Amino acid sequence: MANDESSLNEVVVTGYGIERKSREKSKKQESKQSSPLETTEKYQTTTLTFEIETPYTILNDGKVYVADIKSMNVPAIYEYFAVPKLAQEAYLTAKIIDWQELNLLEGEINLFFEGAYLGKSILDVQNANDTLDISLGKDKGIVIERKKLKDFSSKQFLSSYKTENRAYEISVRNNKPQSVKIVIQDQFPISTNKEITVEEQEYKEASLDKETKILTWKYEMPAKQERKHLIKYSVKYPKNQVLSLD
Repeated sequence: MANDESSLNEVVVTGYGIERKSREKSKKQESKQSSPLETTEKYQTTTLTFEIETPYTILNDGKVYVADIKSMNVPAIYEYFAVPKLAQEAYLTAKIIDWQELNLLEGEINLFFEGAYLGKSILDVQNANDTLDISLGKDKGIVIERKKLKDFSSKQFLSSYKTENRAYEISVRNNKPQSVKIVIQDQFPISTNKEITVEEQEYKEASLDKETKILTWKYEMPAKQERKHLIKYSVKYPKNQVLSLD
């Protein structure tokens, strides 16, 4: 993945196949990219249909056959996304703008990036917003770690209440030879009990959603560099209750 837009401006999505499934699939069949058939698109009020102009035979021998009826190069914006609280891994995501104009159909798609076959995915256009996100998988070149800082973790007893302090450090390192765009998310605890209160103490450079308490860092990470984020908060609750904050 290169920083300049000339080499990072498209993801190839192919699909809309006709296939008969069998229990065995060879890797060669999955990774082979065929030429699309000649088709005519017909638009109706609520549907889009493809008429295949050249007859195509599918053998009834239990093997897998795929006929590509449309292939396109789609401009996309690339960025990494990670939620270290759930998984300390970064996922490369292709964001497609104005995807509604592409007349995409739901179903299985083949993903190619920079000429390499990445695998299969499911295209879900029913639940997409203004931007269609397609995950291109994990990237080991982005190293992420989230750890609890013991020096900031403590308990305090005040009358009938006790307060617990927590602090976490998120480190993000870009081991790739070029800069990348990345989005990191975390979250403060949310209390649904009036007797339990959460005080947000530190979350520098992050935006905070007041309703969901989700923290978001979004920036461009230079090559071969590391960046750290600190999260600190305290939770006050009745001392006769037991809470799990980790």
